[in-house]
Amino acid sequence: AALAAAGLFLASRVGLGMPFIEGWTKREPVWNRLAGVAGAAVLAGILLPLILLLDSALTPLLEKASNTPAPTTVVHPPAWQGFLAAFSAGITEETLFRLFGLILVVWLGSLVFRSRTGRPAPGLLWAANILFALAFGPVHLRTASQLGITLTPLLVIRTLVINGAGGLLFGWLYVTFGLESAILAHIAADVVVHGFVPLVTQQADPARTIVATVVVLLLTLLAIVWSVRAILRDCRQLQTAVEPGESQIEVRFSHPAG
Repeated sequence: AALAAAGLFLASRVGLGMPFIEGWTKREPVWNRLAGVAGAAVLAGILLPLILLLDSALTPLLEKASNTPAPTTVVHPPAWQGFLAAFSAGITEETLFRLFGLILVVWLGSLVFRSRTGRPAPGLLWAANILFALAFGPVHLRTASQLGITLTPLLVIRTLVINGAGGLLFGWLYVTFGLESAILAHIAADVVVHGFVPLVTQQADPARTIVATVVVLLLTLLAIVWSVRAILRDCRQLQTAVEPGESQIEVRFSHPAG
């Protein structure tokens, strides 16, 4: 709670934070952007686990090239625990790494480097994002070690790369759309990995596995279709806006993060 409070204070100093919650408390017209931003976050979170498919294809090649044994197979907890853990991890980790850690670095850097608008320079935002994306992997290595998983060199590399990519994505979403989007994307990614995957793989017989697979695919497809439609509606809404300055939320979401 103390870190969250400190992060919110520093975020207000550099013009970043939780635009939807802040806009709601200030009675600004923020909710017209909610569906589009949520769609972008959910879509990003669903597509992020595709890295695991690339990882599955490259692992045998890396194992052969480095003469390193394959990483220990991770035993997932029951699907219902994975769903709950997805919400817990999404909120706590994004609050710690993005709202507090990333913003602390950005605030310190902004004392020296500022853009003409007075907001943190894009290069400073990306430097802080990369720094905490690199720190995101070792945290998960510690978790794997606590679970009794042997940390082979190949497992260390995989963990750093996969979680580093996730950290970069969540950081970009935070800087571009606000903390709410980073949390939502993190939750969506963890629901896929720790909820949907165990729901399919932990079934007792082939018939249940087929049913679970169909349900997961349908839910994923529905989420993707909804996300794409929400993004397209949001784009049309921005194009037809009379004045970009009408909505404060639009100004906050136009930060040149890249």
